[in-house]
Amino acid sequence: MYFESNKEWEKHILGRRIAVSDTLSYTSSSAPIGCTDPVRGMVYAPYHASKNCYGEQFRTLVLLKMPVMQPHRAESVVLVDSDIPVDGKIYENPVDAFSVFLDGTVRTFFLANADQYYYIDYNTATGTLSGISKVMCRLEEATPRPLDVAAVGEYLESKGMKGYNLFADGREHLIATAKPAWYEGSFFGTITSGCSQPVLFRCRDMKTFEFTGVIPQIAKYECQVAIAKNVLYAILRGAEKENFFLSYDFGKSFIPSPHHIPMAETRPQILEYEGKLLIGYSLMDLKPNLMRNGRNNMRLVLGEGSDFSSYKEIFTIVDKYGIVYFDLINYKGSLLMLWSNSELYIDRTQRGMVHGKDLILYTKIGDLYEYL
Repeated sequence: MYFESNKEWEKHILGRRIAVSDTLSYTSSSAPIGCTDPVRGMVYAPYHASKNCYGEQFRTLVLLKMPVMQPHRAESVVLVDSDIPVDGKIYENPVDAFSVFLDGTVRTFFLANADQYYYIDYNTATGTLSGISKVMCRLEEATPRPLDVAAVGEYLESKGMKGYNLFADGREHLIATAKPAWYEGSFFGTITSGCSQPVLFRCRDMKTFEFTGVIPQIAKYECQVAIAKNVLYAILRGAEKENFFLSYDFGKSFIPSPHHIPMAETRPQILEYEGKLLIGYSLMDLKPNLMRNGRNNMRLVLGEGSDFSSYKEIFTIVDKYGIVYFDLINYKGSLLMLWSNSELYIDRTQRGMVHGKDLILYTKIGDLYEYL
C-alpha cells in the first residue's frame, strides 16, 4: 500500500471510518485504550460516556466489543455506572481506563473517586462481569498497597522529585492511560497526574503495579510508553522541556532525546511496530479546525533511536471535527485506529470548549511495510 500524498491518506482513512460507540444510549463517548483477542478477531476498548451531557464526561465506563472484520456489528457493555452501586459502593466518575486481554477475559483498569485505581473483568464467553477490586502497587521491595494518591506521592518524594501537584485536577488525581507495553509476559505503563513526573511501573500478575522508576520531567496529564528492540521509549504530554525519553534498563534511568517533539497539548501515542517505534501525535495551527487548536489532526512517524529528526513521516491527516485521543492497534501487522470526534454535537461545548469526545470512530489503516 502506497500513497503519494497526505491528502490521499486523509481520503483513505477518514473515508472508511465507521462509528462504533453507542450513540443511542450516550451523548458523549471518548478516550479508548483497547486490547485485542487475535484468535477470535476482536477489539475490546473501554470508553467513558454520559447519558445526557456532552464533550468531556465520564459518568459511565463502557466496554466496546468490536469484530475486526465486521466493525458495524460493534456492541457496548456497561462496566461501571456512577449512579448504580456495586456491592453497596458508588464508584464516582470512572475514568482514565485501559484494558488487557487475559485468556478469554478482558481486564479493565480505571480510576474512580479521583484517587484510587480499580479493575473489573469481563468474561468474553459468558458475557458476565466480576466484582470490582482495588489495583495494588509496590514501592521498591515494600509490601503491596492500594494504588492511590498517597502511594504515588510517597514514591515521588522518595525519588527527590519537586514541582509536582497530584491535585491539579479535582477529578483526576492519578492518570494511567499509557497503552500497555508488553515484555516477557509483563506489561509496562506509567502513572501521572494533572502535573507530575511520570512513574513507570511493571505489572507481572495483572493486578499489582510495581514502581520501577521516575522520568525526571514534569508532564501534563499523560505519558505514553513502548518497547522496541529492548529499549523502552516514553513520550510526555505537555512537557515544556524534553518530552521524548529512552531507557536502556527498563526504567531505572532515562536519557532525554536531543530533539523536542513539536506536539499539541493532547494525548500522543507510541507503540512497537515490526521492531521500530511508531509515534502518533498532533500539531498546532492546522486548518480547518472547529476543535480546540491541535485536536483536529494526527501525524504518524516511524523510526528508532533517540534522534527524532531521523523518523520518517508516514502521513498527517486532518479532520475539522476532531482526531482526539486516538488509539493505534497493531493487529497481526495491520494497523487499526480508534478515535473520538465531535461530529454529532459540534454545537455543544463543555467548559466553553469543543472537546471532540462525542463519538468513537474506527478505521483500518493497513500495513506499513512500505515504510520499514
